[in-house]
Amino acid sequence: MAPETEMGGAAGDFPATRWTLVAAARAGPEARRRALEELLARYWKPLYFLARRKGRPIETAKDDVQGFLAHLLDRDFLARLDPGKGSLRGFLKSSFQNFLAS
Repeated sequence: MAPETEMGGAAGDFPATRWTLVAAARAGPEARRRALEELLARYWKPLYFLARRKGRPIETAKDDVQGFLAHLLDRDFLARLDPGKGSLRGFLKSSFQNFLAS
């Protein structure tokens, strides 16, 4: 049986928030690009599996994740993140669930 997706690595669990990586994304354009690349890679598969658990077909779940991440990038989500307001994974989970519902 072929895996559902190779994107996002092997794990499907939401990783712990690495606030140092979020802070690095605010340091400048090149640091931002590298930090975003790593953050999106770390959270792609957990978001994908969340969509699959919600009953989305494989390709639809992939499209949902890509659309959601594009939505976040358009709204510069890193600028609004604050460790005092909760974890990145909590923000992503609730935001993605709202995205899927709309």
